[in-house]
Amino acid sequence: MFLNRKKNEKGYPVALVNHPNWNKNFLRPWLREHKLFDSNDKLIDFTSHTLRHAFATYALKGGASIEVISGIMNHKTIRGTQHYTHPIQEEVKRRFNEVLNEDAILSGKKALQIKDKLKENNPFKGKTVDQVDKLRRAMKIQVLSHGLCLHHPMRNEPCAGDGVCLGCRNFLTTPEFLNVHKGRLERVRNELSKTPNEGPYESKLRKIENYLVDIIADLEKQMSYSGEKDNAEYKDPAIIGG
Repeated sequence: MFLNRKKNEKGYPVALVNHPNWNKNFLRPWLREHKLFDSNDKLIDFTSHTLRHAFATYALKGGASIEVISGIMNHKTIRGTQHYTHPIQEEVKRRFNEVLNEDAILSGKKALQIKDKLKENNPFKGKTVDQVDKLRRAMKIQVLSHGLCLHHPMRNEPCAGDGVCLGCRNFLTTPEFLNVHKGRLERVRNELSKTPNEGPYESKLRKIENYLVDIIADLEKQMSYSGEKDNAEYKDPAIIGG
């Protein structure tokens, strides 16, 4: 959001910058002033949308929930924000048969149930990336910016929507998202330090904090476990969004 003085009105009142003309009247002159040209001496292709895209992408990688970013960006629906999760989602999709394997480290209300099913019959084992992705989509498993959503509309299970994933029985997360959860926990605690006590917002933050503490502890406990399988591949994971 940017402010500007309306020079055509008496007293030059301050008002929001006209977004359609912001690129033309503010951004492009700034790019010229700082001589930001490409290899062909043309002004680089940089617009207000570029800034919005960068903000949303890095906010998601840092662990901000999609519903918060949707509100900040004034999207009418969550769908308008979904495409910003692609850098994170694509990496997890590519490694999906590694993420959900027989000895996977999983955290969530269905984690034990999912582990047992994968040990009995892992539908992703031995399949190519394309085959795994088709099967994942057929099973309606969504890759989120902080885990996996197992909600299937045909089961007639209610979905409370974004923002309450951490406590949902259809939410599952893995070590790939550990840094995302840690980053979000840090921001929640920082927000709590500035929030009045005993209010509804404080109560909501406390609930999120508790979920995050439990998830982080659960993942780290499994990652340090040494038994028949020591899950060594997860001791130094390629963290998504870290």
